[in-house]
Amino acid sequence: MRIYDCRRCPGTPRSFSARVLGMVWAGFAMIIVASYTANLAAFLVLDRPEASISGIDDARVCHVSLWFEFVINFFR
Repeated sequence: MRIYDCRRCPGTPRSFSARVLGMVWAGFAMIIVASYTANLAAFLVLDRPEASISGIDDARVCHVSLWFEFVINFFR
């Protein structure tokens, strides 16, 4: 018993060229689906970049400067 016997599967193409075309089409479809899945995963995993520091009054800078002052006062 052969797995790829055309007589057992009526929906499969019988000619060699049709089989090659079907394999090429299946390979193309797999590449498109894999590319879409990879791009979607990369998009969902991507971290959103934070906004740049707007000035000395920015909350991130103030927090760092307060910590720096605490460390300097600690070692005095």
